Amino acid sequence: MSDAVGLSPATFVAATAPHVDNDALRYASVWEDAAVLRAGLRITPGDRVLSIAAAGDNVFALLLDDPGEVVAVDLSATQLHVCALKMLALRHLDTDTLHRFCGFADASVRERRAIWRELRPLLSAAARAWFDAHPDVIDGGLVHAGKLEQWFRFFSERVLPLVQRRSTLDGLVDAETLDRQRAIFHEHFDHRLWRLACRVFFSQALMKRGRDPAFLRFVDDESVGSTMLRRAERALTMHHVRSSLFSAWLFTGGPSTRFLPPWARAEHRAVLVERLDRVRLVQGDLRQVAAREGAVRPFDAMNLSDIFEYMSLADSQATWRTLAAASDVNARLLWWLLLVDRRPAAHDALVVDVDRAAELWRNDAGFFYGGLVVAGRRH
Repeated sequence: MSDAVGLSPATFVAATAPHVDNDALRYASVWEDAAVLRAGLRITPGDRVLSIAAAGDNVFALLLDDPGEVVAVDLSATQLHVCALKMLALRHLDTDTLHRFCGFADASVRERRAIWRELRPLLSAAARAWFDAHPDVIDGGLVHAGKLEQWFRFFSERVLPLVQRRSTLDGLVDAETLDRQRAIFHEHFDHRLWRLACRVFFSQALMKRGRDPAFLRFVDDESVGSTMLRRAERALTMHHVRSSLFSAWLFTGGPSTRFLPPWARAEHRAVLVERLDRVRLVQGDLRQVAAREGAVRPFDAMNLSDIFEYMSLADSQATWRTLAAASDVNARLLWWLLLVDRRPAAHDALVVDVDRAAELWRNDAGFFYGGLVVAGRRH
């Protein structure tokens, strides 16, 4: 480990990863339901956890369940730099200042740059260099800076106003009950222009503007826009928007102090700061890191995001074998399904808990995922 917040060394050969620009910031926030993740992994005090790092939000949320260690792995150093900066912000900024610096609350460029100058010396040299080369990430508020966030923000600020009245959007977000929300959706929201906009904006052709095209290489759904439209209807009729972080973000322009992820909430700050030292950021390929770390001590839980979306079936099966070997006999593994259905079959190294996954999925407030998988080692 370096003398500043940075990364643990790892092998950089990516046996299972698509060829993407790993200097780019793909995600500045995590768009997967932390409450469902925590319920699915059932972490107990002292557990050892392997987690995809992404933008760090769910890595930090898992600390609320008192694990002994969280190994946060990502192939992208950029994503890990973002995690490291969020960790510094938690440690060194009060809650209000953190909100202004990260972009949950309004702040001037001058203020954010001043806060950055305070935090900058505490980062690793590599992280400092990356942020210095991308000043817009600091200036505009960290949590809004990813490619995916900018794509969603375009949808929220430029597309939605063309097809929905502001009063309708506010009505959905402010509805006191789910029944009232459903009524607004069916009476005022769900019309021809909305359906057309959703099909076009979330089509595979335009989705490449929000996600790296390499991540869509195994998608064979010829009507992605229609698939997303159905998922939007599920989100807006089955889950209360005001308590569904991701729907609220889409309809209000992104993360804000009104709709905060767990890691940015004042009530969690003291616990998270106390436990941040349990997070270890590791750059490398998931399969290689899991094999090496699991040989030291098996993992009790794994947050795998939607990593199998980007792998071939053969690569997924090889990765499942590695993860099973790196897991404790009673380990819990969870991942989401977006547009590629990757789940173990009867002959694979992991076994799926279908009933538990279905129960969790009923409570998942994610806007665009199509399901999730809960699995464990085959005995």
